Amino acid sequence: MKKTLLLTIAIFSFLFANSQITSKTINTKVKQVTVYMNGAQITHTADVALTKGSYNLIFNGIAPTINQKSVQVTANNDVKITSVTYFVDYMESKSESARINSLKDSLKLLTKNMKSINNQIAAFGNEKDLVLKNWDLKGTTTGVQVLELQKATDFYRTKINEINNQTQKLSELNDSYSDLYNRIQKQLYELNSKQNQPIYKLSVTADVANNTTTPIVIKYLVSNTGWAAYYDIRAIDVNSPIQLDYKARVFNNCGLDWENVKLTLSTADPSQSAQRPTLTPWGLNYNSDYTEYNEGYLNDKSVMRDEDESNMADSIVFSSEREKGKKQKQWTNKFTTIEVSELSVDFEIKTPYSVPSDNKVYFVDVQTQELPAKYKYIAIPKIDKDAFLVASVTGWENLNLIEGQANIFYGGTYIGQSYIDTRFATDSLEISLGRDKKVAVTRVKKQDLSSKSFIGTNKKEMFIYEINVRNNNSSPIDIEIQDQIPIAQQSDIKIEAIETSKATPDPLSGKLVYSLKLAPSESKVITISFSVQYPKSKKVNVSRSKKVSCPKF
Repeated sequence: MKKTLLLTIAIFSFLFANSQITSKTINTKVKQVTVYMNGAQITHTADVALTKGSYNLIFNGIAPTINQKSVQVTANNDVKITSVTYFVDYMESKSESARINSLKDSLKLLTKNMKSINNQIAAFGNEKDLVLKNWDLKGTTTGVQVLELQKATDFYRTKINEINNQTQKLSELNDSYSDLYNRIQKQLYELNSKQNQPIYKLSVTADVANNTTTPIVIKYLVSNTGWAAYYDIRAIDVNSPIQLDYKARVFNNCGLDWENVKLTLSTADPSQSAQRPTLTPWGLNYNSDYTEYNEGYLNDKSVMRDEDESNMADSIVFSSEREKGKKQKQWTNKFTTIEVSELSVDFEIKTPYSVPSDNKVYFVDVQTQELPAKYKYIAIPKIDKDAFLVASVTGWENLNLIEGQANIFYGGTYIGQSYIDTRFATDSLEISLGRDKKVAVTRVKKQDLSSKSFIGTNKKEMFIYEINVRNNNSSPIDIEIQDQIPIAQQSDIKIEAIETSKATPDPLSGKLVYSLKLAPSESKVITISFSVQYPKSKKVNVSRSKKVSCPKF
C-alpha cells in the first residue's frame, strides 16, 4: 500500500513538473518598418535562449495601434508557436527618460530661485516700511532746521528709490523665471502624457522541442502612420539636365518610436482583401433605385477593415490623467486620394532613420537622379502675361514617380512650388520651372479695329487681338504661345476665324498654338481676329472675366 502511494505521488509529481509553463519576459527591438501610404508594418526581432519545455513568452515594446489580426510570429524549427495574444499592462510604468529628469531638475532649481527672489522682495518691503515709519522729524520743543530737513529728505528719497529699483529688478527677474517655469511645465506635461501610457505587450505560448537559441520575428500592421512623395527639382540653366531629388514626407503617430530602423516605403495597400471578386447576375428593370450588388461585389473584409471585431487600438486615448474623460483624436491630419501604379513599388532606404511617434512630418531621402531634359517657354497671355519655363523630362518611367508636390530651383534660386502629376505624362514628363520675367508677352485688344454691326435680325461683333513677344535673355529661346478662338455651342451662333497668323484652330477646342524661335532681343507679333454673329434678341457674353478678392469698405 505504501509503495503504491509513493508510486502515485511520483507519477503526479512527474506530470506536474512536465505540465509547468515557464514565463519569460523579452524586450524586443524595432528592426524594420515598412511604411505604406496609410499604415505601416512593424518588424521586431529578438534572440531568445530556450530550454526544452513549454513557455509563455511576454514581449514588451509593442505599438498601441497594433492590428491584432495581422500579427505574425516566427521562430526556428525547434519552437512551435501555439497561440498569440495582445494585452495591455496597466500596472507596469515606463522609466522616466533623461529628458524628463532634466526638466524636473530645472523646475526644482527655478522654484528655489523664485522663493529666494520673493524673500528678497519681502525684505525690501519691510525695509521700506521701516523707513517710512521713521519719517517724523519734528522736535519736541523746536522745529527742524532747514539743513537737517534737506539732509533727511535726500536720505529718504535716495533710500526709497534704491529700494524701489531693487524691487523692480527682482520682480522682472521673477517674471522671467515664472515664464520659463510655465514653458517647462507645458513641455513636461506633453512628455508625461506619452510617458504615463500603459505598456502594450504580446503574449506568445510556445513548445520547445530541444534546447535552442532562436531568433524570434514579430510582424504586425499599425495605423496612424503613412508617407507621401515630395520632390526637389533643380535646373542650372536651359542647357543642363534636371536633377530630381526624390523624397518622402513620413509621419508616425502609432504610439511607438522608431529608433535607427531600416525603412521601406511602399505603395502597396495592406487593407486590400485577398478574396477574389464575385460576379452576380446583371438585371435591368424599371426600378431606378441603386442596388449595391447589381453587377457584382468585392468582399473587402481584410486585416485593416474589419468592423465586426473591435480593435483595442480604437479605444486608446493619448491623454494625461488631467484630461481623462475628454474625447481625444489620435489623428488630425487629412488624407487625399492619388493614383499609383497597379504594381506595388517598394523603396528600400539605405540609411537607417529615427522617426518618433509625435505626429510630426519627417523628411526621408529616397533617391537622386539626373534626367535629360528639353526646355521651352510656354505662354498663355489670355490668362497670364508671364512666360513659364517648362522642362520636358525623358527617362522618368523607371523612377516609379508618384503624384506629389515639388520645390523648384532654377539657377540656384528657389522659384516656387509645382506638382508632379504622372497621370497625363506620355514619353516625356512636363515640369514647370516657374516664370521668366525676361520674356515679355503682351496681349492687347485693338479697340479701334474691333467693331459691332447689325445684319437683319443678327448682331455681328468683330474682335482683333495683338500678341507681342520679346526675348530679353542673352541666349535664344523656344517659346510656345497658346490662344484660342471661341467655339459655337448653339446652331444660331456663327463664328468665323479671320486672321490666325498661319495657325489652324483646333476644331474641338478652338486652340491656337504658335511655336516660335526668338534670338536675344528679338520680338515677334501675332495677330488674331474673329467675328461672332448671333441673333440680336439674345445675349452672348464674348468677353470673359475673373473673380478676385478685394477689401470691402
